[in-house]
Amino acid sequence: MNVVGLGNAGCSIAKYFENYPQYNVSYVDVGLGKSGKSYGLTKRDTHEAYDKKQIRLAKFVDQMPDTGECLFIMAGSGDVTGASLQVLKFLKKRFEVDVLYIKPDHELLGRTAYLQDRICYNVLQEYARSGVFRSLCLVSNPSIEEILENSLTATNYYEKINELIGYTFHMLNVFKRTKPVLDNKIENPEQARTYSIGMVDFETGAEKSFFPIDNETNRCYYYAVNDKILEEDYKVLKKVSKQVKEKMKDLEGASYQIHSTKYETNFAFVETWTSNIQTYPEGGDSE
Repeated sequence: MNVVGLGNAGCSIAKYFENYPQYNVSYVDVGLGKSGKSYGLTKRDTHEAYDKKQIRLAKFVDQMPDTGECLFIMAGSGDVTGASLQVLKFLKKRFEVDVLYIKPDHELLGRTAYLQDRICYNVLQEYARSGVFRSLCLVSNPSIEEILENSLTATNYYEKINELIGYTFHMLNVFKRTKPVLDNKIENPEQARTYSIGMVDFETGAEKSFFPIDNETNRCYYYAVNDKILEEDYKVLKKVSKQVKEKMKDLEGASYQIHSTKYETNFAFVETWTSNIQTYPEGGDSE
């Protein structure tokens, strides 16, 4: 899979994927040199200026491996994200595009950043819902903070957040491309293209979502279980079935996959999908 990061936040998370050989990672940002892996944008004064000034990315995109798909990563509050639709236009010509959108804490944004984030957040959802992109994954920094609250410091804040996002997204990619031991595959509704990801406590089923999805349509659970436990413990399937059934009560559907692993610890992830536009929260310096 190709991975393209835009702006400082997008590039920082994209860089994490270089830890795995399955990805070809590229960067688009101000101050970068123009090479096979990076495209340097000319610095502009405003979000609108990045949007209006044409950029020539054809050669940069054409030299990416023909994998058929691309993950595009960005946050919405910076000026440089004004170039996002132009970048996506070039990527769309060659790949099926999935977008990973990192939403900052809107209550800490100034007026300009708040408006820029809201514009990107709303536009990308509309594009995803209409099928321009294959999917849009929403991740919220405040939600990640709550999950990592006991391990975050002022110096490791972004490193830890980026690591958790990158690791979780990578593991989900692995499971999606690996044959499960057992599953009850349920297809998402056609318009359910926006989603978030999260972690699940294997023992209790408690979930920690990376974004609070409203009006969710369905969920997909990915269970990673030690291979010896799968062979010997008959209670595993009952536990998974019970957890999934409890989640199905208020949803159109809930599916699961059980994967055999060599990890000593069992763990699980969840994708929460919706066909509804997520409302941008009020707050911040938006007056």
